[in-house]
Amino acid sequence: MSRGWSTTVSSTSGRAYQFAVRQPSWVARVAVFAALFVFVAVVALLVIPALLIGLAVFVAMALVARVRAMFHRLHSPNGALDGRRNVRVIPRE
Repeated sequence: MSRGWSTTVSSTSGRAYQFAVRQPSWVARVAVFAALFVFVAVVALLVIPALLIGLAVFVAMALVARVRAMFHRLHSPNGALDGRRNVRVIPRE
């Protein structure tokens, strides 16, 4: 019975051969790189617009809140539109 490769090749060269055989070929490396590139591109095409839309919604809501606060301040006591004349409200603690 033959023990195969390990009996005919020295230990060091056998390990080197096994190491070389386990490494992926250039075709496999290109395929993995292409798949990774496609995955990253798809994720970028989905995430970047979502971030931009989220940022636009956030800015719009912040502007609405600022305008609402401005109108609320106009109607608050001592505001320009509080409806009183010659009256000053003194807040008490």
